[in-house]
Amino acid sequence: MGLASSTCHERVRRLSESGAFQGFHARVHPATAGIGLQAMVAVRLYRHAGEIVDDFEQFAISLPEVVSTYHLTGADDFLLHLVVRDDAHLRKVVVNAFADRAEVDRIETSLIFNHRVDPQWPIYTVPEE
Repeated sequence: MGLASSTCHERVRRLSESGAFQGFHARVHPATAGIGLQAMVAVRLYRHAGEIVDDFEQFAISLPEVVSTYHLTGADDFLLHLVVRDDAHLRKVVVNAFADRAEVDRIETSLIFNHRVDPQWPIYTVPEE
């Protein structure tokens, strides 16, 4: 694009200060972090009331095994992405963390065979000044 590096650094600084960036990260290979298994856990709550939903979501995201939470419409209320060491660890988290909660009606666990993320997503175009 022919921009000077100082111009690029200044643009990045302004975007950071404005809150446009949600964060910076590095992608770590799961096995190097002790992650041997990933799963998606679908959760249906007994009641879909505001405080119950908010409390469950706060609880779920507080667990170190939960990478992300998705609050959904449809048959399930939440889809949770979990990373664990192995199947015994997954069972422990699902049974002890979720199945014992009073607001949980149903849980369905699906193992992830492969997880790929488009390295270009999300890229948004910044309008010229």
